[in-house]
Amino acid sequence: DGLETQRVRIDTPDDDFIDADVVLNDNDHVVILSHGLEGSSVNPYVRGMAKSLSSQGLDVVAWNYRSCSGVLNKQRWFYSASDYQDLELVINWCLRMGYRKVSLIGFSFGGNLTAYYLGDKGHNLPTEISSAILISAPTDIAESLSNLGNWHFGKVYTESFLSTMRKKLIEKHEIMQKPRCCKSGDHNAFAARRSYAEAQEARVTHVARRLFLLWEGVGYVLERHPRTHGVALVARERPSQVVVVGASR
Repeated sequence: DGLETQRVRIDTPDDDFIDADVVLNDNDHVVILSHGLEGSSVNPYVRGMAKSLSSQGLDVVAWNYRSCSGVLNKQRWFYSASDYQDLELVINWCLRMGYRKVSLIGFSFGGNLTAYYLGDKGHNLPTEISSAILISAPTDIAESLSNLGNWHFGKVYTESFLSTMRKKLIEKHEIMQKPRCCKSGDHNAFAARRSYAEAQEARVTHVARRLFLLWEGVGYVLERHPRTHGVALVARERPSQVVVVGASR
């Protein structure tokens, strides 16, 4: 695709590592890309976005969740919807590199993780973070998993995730359990420092409330979207004006 990247390895405080593909254009504005569940920085949608951003002169850091870069990570855990510490680590790494402006783009699972980080940090966000975009981000993890298990294509979709998860778990079979569904996989094998229940609660108490506070001042209210079953922002004076910020299926 003509995109030139550099692979960098970021050390973590728990004696592990995060791999990222970096595009450098000598800019002080960097865009951090977070891929979807069981994806990677080499997925076409990630590289396509990176190429588009690079063509505008921006620097790009497309990071991989633990064990998603093609190299198995060292610690027991992989990654989890309940923990944004690795995303925060990548952001802080960019700040140490001297970037004065940081934008975040998250795809699907990565969008959920980005929203969780933004909502949980709130007014304590680094001042360098200037913008964020969430693409097809599920805002309710529990409902998303329920919907995936209740329709035929959803089961096929789920299996595509589990096939790569199982491969990684087999390599760590002495300390891991084989997951039977996405939910158990996230809670057990892909667990981090917080529980699945805490992750689910965080989406309600942090993300939705933050989105409401951000948009309430410009005439929007937060409602459940009837078609996508996700969260939508609806204009008070023009109910037909809807901004869908997340979908659960």
